[in-house]
Amino acid sequence: MVKIIHITDTHILPKSEKLMGLDPAARLESVIASVNKDHADADFAVFSGDLTDKGDIESYRLFADLLDGLRVPYTLTLGNHDNRSAFVDVFGREWLDHSGHIQNSTSIGDVCILVLDTLNDVRADRGRLCRDRLSWLRSRLGEQSLKQKIIFMHHPPKSVNVKWFDQMLLEHPEAFWDCLRSAGGAEHIAFGHTHLASTGRWGDTSFSSNRGTCHHILLNTATNYCEFYEGPPSYDVLIVDEGGIVVHNSSPVDRSAILAREYPTEDGKGKLVNAGDI
Repeated sequence: MVKIIHITDTHILPKSEKLMGLDPAARLESVIASVNKDHADADFAVFSGDLTDKGDIESYRLFADLLDGLRVPYTLTLGNHDNRSAFVDVFGREWLDHSGHIQNSTSIGDVCILVLDTLNDVRADRGRLCRDRLSWLRSRLGEQSLKQKIIFMHHPPKSVNVKWFDQMLLEHPEAFWDCLRSAGGAEHIAFGHTHLASTGRWGDTSFSSNRGTCHHILLNTATNYCEFYEGPPSYDVLIVDEGGIVVHNSSPVDRSAILAREYPTEDGKGKLVNAGDI
């Protein structure tokens, strides 16, 4: 079994700056504390883009400082709010692949985690996988043909049936899907960008998206605008085994919100203990 934490759309700003009244750094900090406490056994964590809101060096420095508190091994990639040059200035050129993109692969047991950089330097709201990035993906898929392959990316490669986002998907997605088909496909695709919690299946490939740690978007499938709202910071926990994949959505919970704890009993009825007695 492989346990992967998916964190996305952190939208970090320079220290003390707020985004629509929210403190992105404090919200990410609460998620990191939750992961450390409740999922310290995780094998890996993936941050799937929009690491910062403005793509500035100061925000990347704060983001790097926050990452120092995470006790789970992690990797990163970029989204439409990011800036590749500023990211490299803070995190270093060792994060770049041979073509200058933030892409990487990690194998854990029988699972291969492939992380794609879909940042589009021409039009950021639409994702892009250029020839070099697709070539990288094709090579990695071929090398890991016998493993379960989980792909992480920022932009969704197909519609999630929300009108607002249909103009903000991965450009020329057929090239991506052709690449997957020619290399035997992937078990699952996890992405961010939409600020929605969605799960489903595209053909033989399941998918999941997460609301992110910062602002959320109110689900409305038909409007040509979107509305942001404040909800609890969110992250996903992916459990991968030989039988498939399960995606759990989670949020930090203050211990004061715990009502009770139930223990198993031989008669199957369970024993309930009030929080004050734990």
